[in-house]
Amino acid sequence: MSEEEARRRVLAYFSDLDLTGESDTGDLDHVDHRKPDQWTGSIHLGLEFHEVRWDVDLSTRTPVPE
Repeated sequence: MSEEEARRRVLAYFSDLDLTGESDTGDLDHVDHRKPDQWTGSIHLGLEFHEVRWDVDLSTRTPVPE
């Protein structure tokens, strides 16, 4: 996946969240408590957060269509 496609996916994923720190829904807290590999698995591979553990090999996975 290109860097540009990765950027589009991340921006689209977070487009509905209020990340100002003043959100009543705690959107910023939602972002902060996930690890980078969990975000990668969710945004790019379509996995649920609980499916991405430290010992899971994500290199064999194919990104979901954009």
